[in-house]
Amino acid sequence: MLREQTRAPLSLLLSGVLLVACGGVPEAGQALAPETPEGTLESAMCAGSSVSTLTVDGASTYEGVLAGGGSWAVAWPANGVRLEYQVDGVVQSSDERLGNSGSWSFSLSGASCYAHNLVVKAYPMVVDSSGTRTTCWTSSSKSVSYPVADVCKRACVCTGSACGNGSIGANQGDIFTNVSLSQVQQSFQANPNTGWTCVVPAAIRGSGGPLGCYCAGYCGSGGVGANPNYFDLGRSQQTVDASYGGGKAGNRTGWLCGSWRGNF
Repeated sequence: MLREQTRAPLSLLLSGVLLVACGGVPEAGQALAPETPEGTLESAMCAGSSVSTLTVDGASTYEGVLAGGGSWAVAWPANGVRLEYQVDGVVQSSDERLGNSGSWSFSLSGASCYAHNLVVKAYPMVVDSSGTRTTCWTSSSKSVSYPVADVCKRACVCTGSACGNGSIGANQGDIFTNVSLSQVQQSFQANPNTGWTCVVPAAIRGSGGPLGCYCAGYCGSGGVGANPNYFDLGRSQQTVDASYGGGKAGNRTGWLCGSWRGNF
């Protein structure tokens, strides 16, 4: 009987010790300590930080590479920046740069020669003494856009019965190559009724004159085969008669041929 009486108080004592060691059970109505809200750490580190300057000094496309550059600056406590680059609404890449100000550069391979829109976004960044980087997503960021010009060279062919009407005069089938977009607008298609068709060639085979041929659709049918917007240059009248259906509009091969008038 004595053993049983001493065992019960000991178990109660141990239970009390466990409750104290674990912090105990909160009393009814007592609130638990709240967890740190998400973003609180970022808010504390980034308070007051901002991107003060973001510029695009220029951007262009050359031989399939779109490239641009500019400058940035951030305000304390930011000591770095995260940059994001978009082309035509699609994020292409991002990078991080340290310091209070500096320059940025961006390049994209495989870009078409047509017009594009480059957008650069900058977010302030705080780097602590241990090198940990915190991007201030909710702080004052900046975004700038820059229109990248169309640099495609066109070829213009007179597909009307004759061409002119406020533009360069030509006979049906005549071809100019190496024409810029601005030249197309000023000299070939100043109005809808000039008779000229100007396209970015899918391919130019051969060079020079005296004759050139244009394939608007799929060409062949007993003649030289080609896909849409192919141009064949450096052809003679004999070759045109033998392999391009004579080169007149509506012939069975689909080719339209005329004098090559040169690079514009």
